[in-house]
Amino acid sequence: MIKLPFTNFEGQKYELRFRKPLKKYKADGLCHPPDPKKTPKLYVDPTLVGWKSTEITIHELTHAFFWDLTEEKVELFSKTIVEALRAKEED
Repeated sequence: MIKLPFTNFEGQKYELRFRKPLKKYKADGLCHPPDPKKTPKLYVDPTLVGWKSTEITIHELTHAFFWDLTEEKVELFSKTIVEALRAKEED
């Protein structure tokens, strides 16, 4: 399992793991909330491929850096980044 430690803008340490989130979440990715006493985890399903994997990784990283954004804003942001990257690749 890949584990990538990083720190967000507020100094919160996180760890990105490419591992399926627990089934109870019914999600391709998950970001735990900030917690100064712990190192919250982000999970991205490692069976995802291509742009879907990229989108979910961006989505969960966005939560870690901008926790207060709504799910709708995070989704729009991550999808827009992927669209831009895909357009550039097709150029």
